[in-house]
Amino acid sequence: MNEADAKRQKRVARAQRKDELVFLARLLTEPVGRRWLYQKLEECHVYSTSFATNALAMAFNEGERNVGLRLVAELT
Repeated sequence: MNEADAKRQKRVARAQRKDELVFLARLLTEPVGRRWLYQKLEECHVYSTSFATNALAMAFNEGERNVGLRLVAELT
């Protein structure tokens, strides 16, 4: 990869990130968007424990929780 390609990729990545942030801002301006996002965070066990007595079930819950925490990071 040459320098021009690297610069182009960075420019494209910045534009995509800007689009994502605009989308998230629009989603949060509407009550239905906030409600939908809050429901997804609940489904991902962000507001509760992911503990399970079965190790595989707990690992699955932690995977869902990781997705939720990534969403929270995007919000902040």
